[in-house]
Amino acid sequence: MKGATVPKPFNLSKGSRRKEEGPGAYVSMAEQIEQFQKRTPDRYHLRSRQSQERGPSPVKGDHLKLTQPHTPQLMTRQRARPPTVKSSADLEDEEVDKLHKFKFKALELNRKILQSAEELKKPAVKEPTVPEGFALQIEKRLQGRQASKKPEDGEEKPHSFKSQPLPRKILEGVVGLPEKRVLHPTVPESPAFALKKRVRVDRRVEEVHKARPVRHYKPVDVKKSDVLLTVPHSPNFSDRFRM
Repeated sequence: MKGATVPKPFNLSKGSRRKEEGPGAYVSMAEQIEQFQKRTPDRYHLRSRQSQERGPSPVKGDHLKLTQPHTPQLMTRQRARPPTVKSSADLEDEEVDKLHKFKFKALELNRKILQSAEELKKPAVKEPTVPEGFALQIEKRLQGRQASKKPEDGEEKPHSFKSQPLPRKILEGVVGLPEKRVLHPTVPESPAFALKKRVRVDRRVEEVHKARPVRHYKPVDVKKSDVLLTVPHSPNFSDRFRM
């Protein structure tokens, strides 16, 4: 248990600045340099050429030893959890037990198989397959058309080609095209606007001027003022700009 808090007074009068230290004991310059050298860490000191040529000190090498590994003390080892997954060794033991327990039992030979083998007969030879054509609908239509045709008298005569004489009109001029029409020049006409035929109706109403009566105002009494009139004076610019 913690004890009660002990109150301490605040030193409000004291400032945070360092107090000026008074004159201490005399220290020579050599002693100051030696103290400075001792306060400075070794890693900041420059190494001499002799120490670099020597190499690492042999004394430090005697203390070096091999690192001995240690297993980490994990908290998971202290937890009590039953293993739910079987290891590979357990699975192999179960397979070996199953092989030992399994026993092969051979079935007896069925005698009917041997008896039926002696009674086998040679299969009858079948006739070769006869190919048949397809019964297409197009062939049926052609047969129906030929049956519906009327028999013609006699045999068909061979077609003889007869050439026709050349028409002379083709050589005289163009044939087959319509006659070219002569287009007359366009005659301009003024547009027939609908506004021309309209009759404007003067909708203005005759206005009658009515004069207003003259207003009557009160007479104004003009009083004399006691203020004196302003007397103008010319500005003297020359006096202002004189040096």
